[in-house]
Amino acid sequence: MSSVTRFTLLGIMALFILLGVAFALGLRLYVIAPRSGIPDGLTAVVQGARFLAPVDSPEGMCDRWGQRPDTACVTRAITEVNQSATILLQLPYLSPLAALGGVPAGAR
Repeated sequence: MSSVTRFTLLGIMALFILLGVAFALGLRLYVIAPRSGIPDGLTAVVQGARFLAPVDSPEGMCDRWGQRPDTACVTRAITEVNQSATILLQLPYLSPLAALGGVPAGAR
């Protein structure tokens, strides 16, 4: 096995271990797509919202609740995360993370 392959495999294994530890500590990525009031969108690292998927969005929460991701449902989802989680870090909006979080293609 070449050294490049070995380092690549070790890097992938370290990434999976890091993600597992972050998930066990309750860290989640919450992606809010650009919309009125939040024109640039954002990605937040939150802790304490165990009901969230590892990468989640308000639209993903509405989908799991069986509702359309309209303004009322998205607002309710954001409010629930705000009330039950601690926002540790705000990052810029990233479209690939939004796709993983369940944001529909038209809203990205």
